Amino acid sequence: MARSSVGSVVVNRGQRSSPGLAVQGKIQVCLRLYLSRISANLVLGRACSRCGISPRTIGIDHLSRLIGEIEPLLSAYLSRFEIRETLKGLRGLQNQQSTDPSDRPIAEGRPHVIEISREEHIDAARTTALRMCRETGLGNVDAVKVATVVSELARNICQYAGEGTITLVLLEHPRPGVRIIAADQGPGIPHLAEVVSGEWRSKTGMGLGLTGSRRLMSAFDIQADQGKGTCITAEKYLL
Repeated sequence: MARSSVGSVVVNRGQRSSPGLAVQGKIQVCLRLYLSRISANLVLGRACSRCGISPRTIGIDHLSRLIGEIEPLLSAYLSRFEIRETLKGLRGLQNQQSTDPSDRPIAEGRPHVIEISREEHIDAARTTALRMCRETGLGNVDAVKVATVVSELARNICQYAGEGTITLVLLEHPRPGVRIIAADQGPGIPHLAEVVSGEWRSKTGMGLGLTGSRRLMSAFDIQADQGKGTCITAEKYLL
């Protein structure tokens, strides 16, 4: 799956999304493992329309019906393998427990979502990332790189958005490795091009962490909607 070094920047000045979109955000993370943002929005929108619900009011109790509507829609975009892995992640949302994320089993292709809003969540995300690196066979040096990036992205969520998620995915096909998705519904990233290039410096030091994170990974993509949130996808491959 090809990824650009810097994702597109979409600036929207509408109202900020409500906190009640947590389930929708997790579904989007699952869909965007293989779909573009536009296609993921289209698939979810159509599924919600067929179920007679609004994307803003999705609850856990809606997942079974939504998955049933999403599955046939995916055939227009994805291969059989990609559909199976996407559905695996969606069904995994139904079974998520409120236990310590670092204690949950890690399965290939299944999104492992960690809620981020406090300092201890950063440590949990880092611990889970290190376990995932061991399972995929990444060496110690690369495992530390992945854990460092996870910590940096999780800390950015806490500092700039207040809350969000870190999603970790164990990759096997087409290349073994680890995928990190850091998503929030915060204020976005102003001056994104300058931040990623390392030219932007704020009083808090924002930008240095993203630039360094990008250099540590095999692939790095940023999608930022000003006033609506940020989604960063990074991958480290087993070479």
